[in-house]
Amino acid sequence: TRGHYFRVVNAPRFINHVRPVSDGRVLVLLETRAIDSTEPAWHTYSRTNDSLVGYPDNWPRGVTILPITESVFNEASRTVIAGTTTYWLDGRTDTSQYPLYGVLKRNDQDRDWTMSNEGLSSSLHCYALKQDKHGVVYLLSGYADGTTSYPRPSVFYSTNLGGTWTQTPTSMPADLSKNVRMSVTENGVFVHEKNCYRIRNGGEDVSPVDFSVGDVGEIFTMINGMDSTQMIMVTSTGVYNVRAAVSLARHEATTPGNVSIDGRDVTVYSDELVGEVGVSVVALTGQTVHRQQVSVDDRGMLRFTWPSHLSVGVYLAVVGRRSYTVVYNSQP
Repeated sequence: TRGHYFRVVNAPRFINHVRPVSDGRVLVLLETRAIDSTEPAWHTYSRTNDSLVGYPDNWPRGVTILPITESVFNEASRTVIAGTTTYWLDGRTDTSQYPLYGVLKRNDQDRDWTMSNEGLSSSLHCYALKQDKHGVVYLLSGYADGTTSYPRPSVFYSTNLGGTWTQTPTSMPADLSKNVRMSVTENGVFVHEKNCYRIRNGGEDVSPVDFSVGDVGEIFTMINGMDSTQMIMVTSTGVYNVRAAVSLARHEATTPGNVSIDGRDVTVYSDELVGEVGVSVVALTGQTVHRQQVSVDDRGMLRFTWPSHLSVGVYLAVVGRRSYTVVYNSQP
C-alpha cells in the first residue's frame, strides 16, 4: 500500500528461522559455514541499526544448524521457546552419550539456550508450537528417527513456559493421520487435517467442529478473525471465514463447559450451573428467537430441545452467563 514497503536486510548465509521479540527487535537463526564453526548462529536485527548483528551462542550444531519448526515469545517473561526437528538417529536413546535437544528456550536478552523437555519422554520432534492468550504453551510433538516409520504425534501443554510438559489424556482422533496440524486462536486449541477437533479442559474433551462450509479439503492453519467468534481458515481449496461451532455429530457432554447435540436434543454441562437457568437462542441479527427456563440436575447438566420453528443456520445459545455458537443444519 502507499507509504509502506518491504525493507531488504542482507544476510551472509541461509536464514533458518526468524523470531520477533520485544522492542521491535528480531532474532534470526542463520546456517553456519562448517560443523565446527564458532561463528554465531543467532543474530539480532533492529530498526535502529538496520543490520544483523551476531553474538556467540550455544545453539546446537551438527551436520547443519539444528532446525526450528516453530517458536513462541512470551512478552511478560521475555522468554523465547523453540520447538526443533530433533531425530533419534539410529535408534539412539542414551542422552548422556548422544545429545538430544527437543524444546529449547532462553530469555530474549540472553545468548545461551537450555533444554526444556521434562514430561516429553521421547517425543522430541516438534510439529507445531503455539501459545494461547493466557500464556499456556501447546506442543504437537512425537518420536521421529529420520525414517517414515513413526507414530502419530501427541499434544502436550505447559503452564510454566516449558518448565514441565503434560500430555493430554485423550488420544488423537482416528481420522487424523501423521500429517495432523495444530492451530491456537481466540476460539481455542484445534487439531486438524481434513477434519477438525477442538481440545478443551486440558485435553480431556476432544470434540469435532463443524464449520458448515462443506468439504474444504486439507486444513493447513487457522488464525484469529474479525472478532472472537470468527477465524480465518486456510485450506487446500481456499481461504474461509468461519465460526467454530459445536458439531452436530453425536458426542457426549461429560466435562464442564461442553455441549452436545443429538438431533434436536441439546445437553450443556457446566460446573457454574445450578437450579433454574434461563436459556435463550439468538439469531446472528441479534434478535432473540427463543426463551425458556430449564432445571439443572445435580451433576451440573442441563437439557433442552432445540426449537422446531427455527430454520437451518448459525445461532448463539445463551445458557446462564455463557454463550455457545451452534450451527443448526438439519430440519427435525
